[in-house]
Amino acid sequence: MKEVKEGDLDPQKTLVKDLTKRLGASLSSYVVDNFKLDLDSIINTSEIAGTGFDASVWTEKASGKTYVALRGTDFNIQDLLTDSDLALTGGAQDQIASMVNWWLASTTPIGEQALQIKYQVTTTTNFVNWVEAPSIEGTGTLAGIMDISVTGHSLGGHLASAFTRLFGGQWNIEHTSTFNSAGFTASSEAIFNQIEALLGDGMGLGRYPDGNEQSNYFSENGINVVTNTFYFDQIGTRIPLFNEDSSLGVPNHFVAPLTDTLALGNMLAGLDSSFNIAQLNRLMAASSNAADASQETMLDHLGRLFVGDHITETPLGSVVSGRNSDIFYQNLFILQAQLFQNPNDIDLVAKGEYQGMSLVNLGDYTASNTLAENAKTTIGFMYALENLLPFALTNADAVYQAHNKNGQLDPNQFSEQYIGDRAGLLYWKLKYDLTDTSYGSYINPDDFDDTSSFEGNWSYRDLSQNITLNIDGNGTDVYRQIIFGNFYHLLSSHPPPFIKPPKINQQFNAAITSFQLNVQQSSVITDMAATYVHYHRRTGDF
Repeated sequence: MKEVKEGDLDPQKTLVKDLTKRLGASLSSYVVDNFKLDLDSIINTSEIAGTGFDASVWTEKASGKTYVALRGTDFNIQDLLTDSDLALTGGAQDQIASMVNWWLASTTPIGEQALQIKYQVTTTTNFVNWVEAPSIEGTGTLAGIMDISVTGHSLGGHLASAFTRLFGGQWNIEHTSTFNSAGFTASSEAIFNQIEALLGDGMGLGRYPDGNEQSNYFSENGINVVTNTFYFDQIGTRIPLFNEDSSLGVPNHFVAPLTDTLALGNMLAGLDSSFNIAQLNRLMAASSNAADASQETMLDHLGRLFVGDHITETPLGSVVSGRNSDIFYQNLFILQAQLFQNPNDIDLVAKGEYQGMSLVNLGDYTASNTLAENAKTTIGFMYALENLLPFALTNADAVYQAHNKNGQLDPNQFSEQYIGDRAGLLYWKLKYDLTDTSYGSYINPDDFDDTSSFEGNWSYRDLSQNITLNIDGNGTDVYRQIIFGNFYHLLSSHPPPFIKPPKINQQFNAAITSFQLNVQQSSVITDMAATYVHYHRRTGDF
């Protein structure tokens, strides 16, 4: 929080302005409304010349929980020098010294002397020696604080682990959370041994935080040099998190994609208490076949289900292309207001009508016929088939009935052929999505354990969504065509010559009709070499 300083005429307004630059209006408003920043405890580069250390202390208003946030690399000269020091010596020594001195001064009452430390490098041996620096009077800004959580990203994650090691004995550190954190090396131990000797027994843990004490989140996809395990020893429990992979490499290291994923996951866990991070990663991967669209697409699926089609569509993109994160969080908070008793709580509790739901990840299904059978008995599965979603909710009939006012999702409105073909389309679409494969290209069933012996060649098309899936199975059979859409879509995609479809014998109140075009030549659809086509359309939308 570089711009927020003691003595500002309106520090709260300055805080909102600074946060809006970093987070966007929606998320910054949420932070200011629900957390109190200890303005007196802020420390940043303007106060510690030459180190780049930046930290702030936040208190959640509802629970009273306190969080110590340690900033990562800000790409100024001080931070870049610190990163070099970390890589060479195993410790970001300048910023570790600043962190220790800031914490000791802040937690020491006014009128008492606070221990300060520094390190010296001998000119003859280049050996680093940590010694006491002149003590200073405590500021008392954090005097009496006891229960805290610590968090940091990148360089800040390295500092968060160091903080917990050095201060986790005297202060109760409830948990440490790091994101794409830099780790430590064998050389790091010598640094901490010297610092711990200066601080005295009982102030620190005398070790790094263990797997129960620290969650070490890292980007699951793409190249990420900083949080590697081949050079650094990583601390705590390593937890992969879905991120929208960037071929550029550097954006994979950013913290925003991880916190966006966690924000969505926290909301889903509020609906389904059994929902976990492994399920979250799989669900996000199945949400879209475009690397920069998974989070936005998943959020929009949920928005249309729970709020309705009138919700603003979330702009697609990523931290690389400059996605409008303000609308992302605006839509997220609209959803949370709809679903939860107190949408601002971190531990979300669903409103009565949304309690007891379970989320089923359809990307985990190993056979399309299972999807089809479930759609015949569970409205959530039928809604997923119709909308080609990667998930279905059970114990949520009331939610889905809002989309079934005319009985359009009732199983008896669909033919067996339609349900089976639609399940096949969704089943294969999820494989395209899970592998970020472009629609229209060919996919090899042998690349997946559950379809390695798949026979035949199939082409699925949804003309209304402009999706084409080509399944290149075993054998040399011609491609069997499964097409969804109204006949206008068919003509738009494949102009005459065509064969007029046979007269359809519609059942009473039938919402969906399927028929088969038996074609002896390829004249019906000019770019198809199929011997037959299954074509599905909705009644009244011919």
